[in-house]
Amino acid sequence: MRANKGLMEGAFKSAPKFQSYELFGNPEYNKQQAIQRMYQDRNVRRYIEQMPTIELEKVNGSMRGPTSQYLNGARMEYGRLARQLANPRVRPGSPMYMQTMAKMQKIQGEIRTLSTDLDNFKNTKTEFLQDFDAGIVSRGSNIEDLKELAAKDDYEVAIQNGKMMVKMDDGRMVALSDINGYFNRNASAVDDLLKLNQQAFKNGLPIDEKSDFMYRRQVRELATKAGREGLISLAVDNFLGNPLIDMDNPNDPNLVLLNENNHEALRDFVINNWMDGISSAANQAYQMRNRAGNMMSNLSYKQILDIWNTGDLEQITNLLPLNSKVGIEAYDDGTYDLKLGSRTVRKGIDPGEPQHLNMLLEVLGIPGGGGSDIDIDLI
Repeated sequence: MRANKGLMEGAFKSAPKFQSYELFGNPEYNKQQAIQRMYQDRNVRRYIEQMPTIELEKVNGSMRGPTSQYLNGARMEYGRLARQLANPRVRPGSPMYMQTMAKMQKIQGEIRTLSTDLDNFKNTKTEFLQDFDAGIVSRGSNIEDLKELAAKDDYEVAIQNGKMMVKMDDGRMVALSDINGYFNRNASAVDDLLKLNQQAFKNGLPIDEKSDFMYRRQVRELATKAGREGLISLAVDNFLGNPLIDMDNPNDPNLVLLNENNHEALRDFVINNWMDGISSAANQAYQMRNRAGNMMSNLSYKQILDIWNTGDLEQITNLLPLNSKVGIEAYDDGTYDLKLGSRTVRKGIDPGEPQHLNMLLEVLGIPGGGGSDIDIDLI
């Protein structure tokens, strides 16, 4: 049976007319509902504004697609939870409210973690390539995974609970956060430790109990200043010919010291090795001073005066034993430097200046020249 068009139009005209879409014809009720919806929408927007995001422009090309897909899914879930939380039936402090809020905070935390990991990897990759090319990356760093990822730009990735997982060449899935780690050679500490060594040599005195305490305290401070990584660098990096611990030698008995449980033993090992070097330098300088004093004691004032009058101070070396550490270096301007080994102990001695004779005699320790020993501060 076909519907009668005229009847339908008549029914429509005779039906009660609504001046608005108010439920049950109750304007006050609908006004409250509208206000409630506005309040809910405002709360939803407020929750949505609290959701962190990630600037996709900073993300590596092959990581950008998975990151965008993850963010879209996170936004949808976060929006659903926000609407649920804004429902007036979910009262603040109720179990439903607390559970929903915890889920939203979890999403926020995961996005922040992912953003931080992406930033760290980008910065670490750039810095690592520069440091690696400069040869300053410590051998103590575990950099195999980082080297692999730094050498390419295309990655196969997956995001799990806000963690970017990267597939390695051997099939392993490694979290990006576990790769962002390397450290450089502790060269600054070595520079300062060498200054202590030079100071001990300059003093030219054996290390006694008092000076051992002083030097050991300074060595400990320098060796531990950069933390465990700095200490490991002092142990395994080649600064002075050979490393204290040879990581390439599986039979090196000290490799066990690199285990984290043996940190204090590693610290003492490094300190003791540097103290041995400082003590050796001090003893060497002391012995050189004694040898120089003994050799020079065989020279007489008359012998030196005769050579002085010739103006050729290099003749002094002819009066010394063949194994003497004393040297005379001549310059075109007629002046001379007196040396012990490679160290200059007096500069610019000029035979044309009578007062310089006393300087020469003083350095040589010959009576008539003031009778004092070598100026330690110039060694």
